[in-house]
Amino acid sequence: GKDIAGHQSFLAGFSNRGAKVALTAPGVAVVSTIFDDRWGVMSGTSMATPITTGVLARRLGDSPVVAMPRDAARAAAIVQLARDHAEDLGLAANMQGAGLAR
Repeated sequence: GKDIAGHQSFLAGFSNRGAKVALTAPGVAVVSTIFDDRWGVMSGTSMATPITTGVLARRLGDSPVVAMPRDAARAAAIVQLARDHAEDLGLAANMQGAGLAR
């Protein structure tokens, strides 16, 4: 896959790898707010996690899954929702999981 600027997708050196990887998300050179009402560029899972959370929250807003009882079945349905909408980046599953959170 490619990013919004047309750059080829890649797996950052700090990324997890293995059978438990579920999704991937942007986490390198992410512009974010920092202290003292300023902006900064940061990298890491601390940048990728809020992006994934926001994408999934948007998906849940349009899904009947959000009305399910809060239990293991709902958690599994949320994970499946994320996987169903992920974009395959062409990387191995142990590197990208289901793909890019979309």
